[in-house]
Amino acid sequence: MRIHPPRNPMVDTPPSEKISLYSHRIVFFIVFITAFAGFLPGLCPSVYWLDSGELQAAVPILGIPHSPSFPLFVLSTRPFGYLPFGDNAFRTNLATACAGAVMAVIVGWLCFNLFGGQATYRRWIAVMTGWLAVMSPLVWFQNLKAEIYSLNMVLLLGITLTAFKILDQWGNRRTAARYAAVMIVLIGFGICNHSLLTAHVLPSTGILILCLLPRLKRQEILLIVLLGILSVSMYLYLPIRSSVNPLLDTGNPEQSMNFINAVTRRGTFNRFFGNTSTDFFKNGQIYWNLLQDRVSLPFLILAALGLLGLLLKRTRHALLLISMMGVNIAVTLMNRNFNANPDTGPAYLMLSTTIWVIGAGFCLFTACQWLGKDSLRKYLIPVILLIPPVFLSIWILSNFSESTLASDESAGVVGRSILDTCDTDAAVFYGMYHNLPFVVNYLQYVERYRVDVMPVNRGEIVYWPGGLENL
Repeated sequence: MRIHPPRNPMVDTPPSEKISLYSHRIVFFIVFITAFAGFLPGLCPSVYWLDSGELQAAVPILGIPHSPSFPLFVLSTRPFGYLPFGDNAFRTNLATACAGAVMAVIVGWLCFNLFGGQATYRRWIAVMTGWLAVMSPLVWFQNLKAEIYSLNMVLLLGITLTAFKILDQWGNRRTAARYAAVMIVLIGFGICNHSLLTAHVLPSTGILILCLLPRLKRQEILLIVLLGILSVSMYLYLPIRSSVNPLLDTGNPEQSMNFINAVTRRGTFNRFFGNTSTDFFKNGQIYWNLLQDRVSLPFLILAALGLLGLLLKRTRHALLLISMMGVNIAVTLMNRNFNANPDTGPAYLMLSTTIWVIGAGFCLFTACQWLGKDSLRKYLIPVILLIPPVFLSIWILSNFSESTLASDESAGVVGRSILDTCDTDAAVFYGMYHNLPFVVNYLQYVERYRVDVMPVNRGEIVYWPGGLENL
């Protein structure tokens, strides 16, 4: 029997395949650059309200924000602080925009691998789907300021992509095990970034892993478990950093009970969840109105038809996407903060919004494939291929006029005004879960502005575990 030598992909790949691979990489590199450039005109120039101010304060000093403290975001964003332009808050905003551009690339690459068929139409539709996903009205705003949501979407989409690879390689145990190991690492990183949002993909991916486990060898299972533990161990950053008492040390997690409370977000869970069935359906109505207002009914119909087509063509992959979307929407509607905080709903729904866009992309791609067999293709296909750029242009113009933060310096102005009204060595008491202390944290801890004033945040004392001890 003749034994063939192992194939070296770097040497044995046909020249045509190499050219195709390089062209794909160039195309998606252009997606990254253009998406990143698209965020810059609307990027917040400095410190911003809500949790952004606290994250902007935490990153430069490697502090600990409110639970679950987001260690992955803090550590991965810190290198942007060495950029030679802008203040520290702007550099943190820039890191979020960068994560949003990576999200566009992953969405495009996911669609390119998912749709199949003719590469010309597939690549074009995949690129436009990636752009539409990050420029949509429910996603655009989250990329203009320091927040964890864009980075979390990068991880969730990476988990989705590895899940697709496992399904594609189901008959190849060794390859499937490798992708499962990568998925577990991404899930661990996601838990270290935002545990609640990462849980939205766990039901479907968890079932996938459980179905795969009986086919794996013992050492492969042990490796997957070990990698999962190592990735989640990033949370050990909290007690280690807290032990040196940084300026921002929310919850004082160097103590074991405070560490457990911070990671599990104990003490705040009931504040955000556990609403009644009436509130759940009320939030559902708000979500439906939000979709019609920000996305439009024709686009939703297009997306639904695309998801139905995916269900018929790639059943297992489509079921994975639809289950993720269902969990994402259901858990978000259980959030009491959904209608109280205008920023929370769209941010939590970024996963389902992206899946809607993927469905619309597949619908357009299917139309191109179908019309390619018709004599009218010379006239109709160009029209269909122009639909995504038109949508993209409309969405960008709409989002920029409604959501641009390019001239919004209100947080810094108000924060400095509050501190300037204080006498020397004064104390300022803030209301229950007020977001102004987050802005003041940045001004005092990073810019060292009016450090003689002591801010006291009642929300931190009451809601965040260890808050009173930290004070």
